[in-house]
Amino acid sequence: MLNLCVILGTRPETIKLAPIINELKKHPNEFEVTTLFTGQHEDLLKGLVKLFDINEYQKLGFQYTSPNLTRLTAGVLNNLESSVINKDKFDAIIVQGDTTTTLTSALYGFYQKIPVFHVEAGLRTNDIYSPFPEEVNRRLVGQIATLHFCPTEGSYNELLHEGKDPRSLEITGNTVIDALNFVITNRIPVNYDEELLRSEAPTLNQVIKTLDPNDKIALLTLHRRENQSQLKDIFSSIAKVAANHPNTHFIYPVHLNPKVKEIAEKFLSGTNNIHLIPPLSYRPFVYLMFKSDFAITDSGGIQEEYPSTGKPILVIRNETERREIIDLGLGKLVGTDPSDIEVSITEVIQALQKKSMPQWFTP
Repeated sequence: MLNLCVILGTRPETIKLAPIINELKKHPNEFEVTTLFTGQHEDLLKGLVKLFDINEYQKLGFQYTSPNLTRLTAGVLNNLESSVINKDKFDAIIVQGDTTTTLTSALYGFYQKIPVFHVEAGLRTNDIYSPFPEEVNRRLVGQIATLHFCPTEGSYNELLHEGKDPRSLEITGNTVIDALNFVITNRIPVNYDEELLRSEAPTLNQVIKTLDPNDKIALLTLHRRENQSQLKDIFSSIAKVAANHPNTHFIYPVHLNPKVKEIAEKFLSGTNNIHLIPPLSYRPFVYLMFKSDFAITDSGGIQEEYPSTGKPILVIRNETERREIIDLGLGKLVGTDPSDIEVSITEVIQALQKKSMPQWFTP
């Protein structure tokens, strides 16, 4: 029997590791599983563990109160030192993605000489500052990990190019799709469910109820650190497009980062068809993805999830480590230039008005 410690700390990690935790627990004679939550996204824990039926988990005493990366890294690492993890108890640590929790957990596993298994390995932009700090986080975890579980052939090839032993690599697909399918199958969020929205997302529910059936919906999510210095211009360009297309409604679950929230309220509020709403729990967010007609985002996770809706996605970044959606014609890499953003959003809206799709969208 393998004794495994699954460590998670943020919303994306919880969503993407939940299918693995639940699958491992189906095999009690082969695996003993300890789930450890670092507290990086403390406010999201209860809802997600309930949604995905993660009934047993342990928490660190860490309280994440600042976006400062130095304090966050030191705090999580210091608390791991006093956790249940030691080389005599666990055969391996499982981490996911590219967060600070992922990096510090892998580093602590290295200090304890515990093998690290990396889920969603091999994503690369080859620019250490984009995305920041995620690109370096996943590169460093890649140097530590014993096994690398790659979501795509492209990520597998990236690790081969870096000299990884092919025997340590496995193409697995992306576990966020397993999570998405679980929620759709078991929690029924894709069709309008007033009880669900009224209880979990009342503001979104009010917005949906005011829309005309012919109105179009753009899902908007923007928050990345490398984009924050340009958010004023990005939001201004979106507000301009919205003002010119009153029958397209931009629904933006505003990120918790105070800087992002402040800029969003200053540059996006006051436009009737831009709706700034609180962050959504996962079920209403899945509903909104399927309800919307297209997405505008800089999120890595939404680049993975949104193609399942069969609708176009505009990526507001200069590089993406998820090249597959661009190469397959599922999304467009717009960049961060305001004029390019304005042109690209307008192109999608005009195509939808003609009941067609932009030329680049070839699913």
